[in-house]
Amino acid sequence: MRHRPALFTAVLLLLFLGGIHVAQGDDKPASKPDLKPFVEEVRKLVEKHYPKAKVTLKDQTIHFEYNTRTFMIHEPLLRGEWQDAREELGPQKSGIYGDIELRAGEYGGMAIVPQSFDKRYFTLLLMAPYSKKLDHHLYIHLKYPRNVPEEFLKEFERLVDGFEEHVPARGRPGRNQDSSDLGKIQPPGGVPLLLSPGGPGTEISVDAIKKANKRLEAVPKEDLEKWVVELERIMDKKLKDGVPSARQVCRTDFVIHLSVAFDDLKWNAKTADNLFKRAQTMPASEAKVWKEAFEALLKKEIGQTDTTIYAGGPAWAVPLVLIPVDALHEGQKYSAERGKKYLARLKQLTAEDVSLWKDKVDEFGGTQLDAAVNIILLDDYFDKEKFQRDKFKAAIGARKK
Repeated sequence: MRHRPALFTAVLLLLFLGGIHVAQGDDKPASKPDLKPFVEEVRKLVEKHYPKAKVTLKDQTIHFEYNTRTFMIHEPLLRGEWQDAREELGPQKSGIYGDIELRAGEYGGMAIVPQSFDKRYFTLLLMAPYSKKLDHHLYIHLKYPRNVPEEFLKEFERLVDGFEEHVPARGRPGRNQDSSDLGKIQPPGGVPLLLSPGGPGTEISVDAIKKANKRLEAVPKEDLEKWVVELERIMDKKLKDGVPSARQVCRTDFVIHLSVAFDDLKWNAKTADNLFKRAQTMPASEAKVWKEAFEALLKKEIGQTDTTIYAGGPAWAVPLVLIPVDALHEGQKYSAERGKKYLARLKQLTAEDVSLWKDKVDEFGGTQLDAAVNIILLDDYFDKEKFQRDKFKAAIGARKK
């Protein structure tokens, strides 16, 4: 089945309004971000340089240490005198010691950060990188001796400066999800902009179109073009340009559904660049396998012509729903091995499972592809990789209306 979707109509409307764009739903972060993905990144980095180090997570604090002892440290007073020596745990030669605590809001301490303090036996590095997206900061005490590997310090600073990439709030997109409140789970690409806030088949909102326009204007032209070219490579299909055209609809669909690349209506260049690096690693052959699996599940064809989009959605929707999914990637590289695991989960679903999610769970206006991917990321509903459908239905039935 083929039809002329709202997006093509929206493209025409946007021409009269001076561009092409859409409005966004409320992206409310959950109250307590999940540190588990981040602690694994910290563990990999620390154990790379200190294989025998202990890395632990307690509440919202990550701690790691290796080859430490108690030192007697004299601290200077403001009037130029010295305090009596006090005990302080720190690293010996070739050792390391660190605490990383996740705190709400921006750093409000008196010390300027980042800042290093000479403790005579070791150096204390104080850092407090802030994430606007999460509205949290990391309060970091890193203690290291003189012979610390320079590469470790560089990698550590890069990791903590970009911590928001590894610290989702509960229900944030692209992660293996916490199933305690299914309604908080966003689509993999984040909360989409809704052309028709009243739902499919309802009137397109002019206000939504204007907001979408702002997103399109926020993306540098060269960035938007390279994304479309990369999506064409993944789809293995060139898109015809023009107004309106499939290529223009692709641009608009990109800003609608890849909300994780934006801070509200502003382009987040850093996050977008990380996502683009992922896109570059996705083989066209993998996207084809996923497309065929989605089509088999939904019993709808996925694709488009120059003027229509098929009932299952456009072909570029497949990579757009997969690229933000951390579970399918090792860092910024797509993992075919991980893909096999989640494809096997996808093949156990039915169209009814997807409809149940869209009708009874999704509160953000996601697509059928979004629903399918969100379900296969629910580890609690796969026992030894077998989908627990009865448990899934019971959980949805028990949700408060």
